[in-house]
Amino acid sequence: MRTAPAWGAAAAVLLALAPRAADAAACCMSTSAFGVGRLSIFEDAAVGLNVSGAPSLGRWTDEGEWRANSADYSEFEARANVWGVYRVLPWLQAGVRAGWVEAHARAADVQEWGGGPADLSASLRFEILEIGESMLPAVALLVGASAPLGRTADESQTNLGTDATTRGAWSLSAGLSVEKAIEPWFARVDASVLVPLPRTYLGATQRFGPGFDILAGGGMEPRQGLVLGIMLRYSSEGAWSLDDQEVPGTSAFDLGVGPSASWKITDDWTLQASAETNVFASKTGQNRFGRWSLAGGVRRGF
Repeated sequence: MRTAPAWGAAAAVLLALAPRAADAAACCMSTSAFGVGRLSIFEDAAVGLNVSGAPSLGRWTDEGEWRANSADYSEFEARANVWGVYRVLPWLQAGVRAGWVEAHARAADVQEWGGGPADLSASLRFEILEIGESMLPAVALLVGASAPLGRTADESQTNLGTDATTRGAWSLSAGLSVEKAIEPWFARVDASVLVPLPRTYLGATQRFGPGFDILAGGGMEPRQGLVLGIMLRYSSEGAWSLDDQEVPGTSAFDLGVGPSASWKITDDWTLQASAETNVFASKTGQNRFGRWSLAGGVRRGF
């Protein structure tokens, strides 16, 4: 973008110098604003625990029509995840996450609980351009993989499938994270592509469609140690196939929106809380359950 030579050069110098000190505060707190996040510029490692609960209010059909649950049917899912991130090199972070799922379902007079391990995931974060390094936003390349550990729906041993905690497919992912912080504000966009690997299903080769996720969020630090944010999420996946034949009506997508908060109670400990809800209307989802969720967690930096 063009600027007038005289004041444009002065503005560039001010932008290059003034925000750097400000970036250090906002960017370090934005590490814990959404999910696991990343390490701050002062950390070598971090570990954490988060728990969440999410009732299902209905689902979208394969034509995108919203159908609320009937009065005699309900579902609830609770999750607990432990995670860790380690700085391997100044520009490389490695992470791992494991969890447990508990589910409750009721259909007419039948009620049951079930649960099991969630998928195990590992990730790498390559810092291409770090926060505060220049006037430009920070950019990181993200790659990951996940392994199924629990039961699939076809392996379920309960009447309502509450012990099914995985789809049963290994997957690979890659994405970009772009972030900018100017105290007291920050903004971040994460976009990723997920590629499930084929698995054997009832004697056939099943492959889930590729997924695409984008999370756009931002927030501010109204007081030192307290960060408030809001995010918008879009998640989709293509149709899945059996023996290389696409199964019609199996593509899916949904939207989510919600606030978040983190509070750094000491130099090393941070409390986290967030909420998310789908948009419960026709054409805002397809082949997905509609949920709202609440989550809380604790983070320890080193």
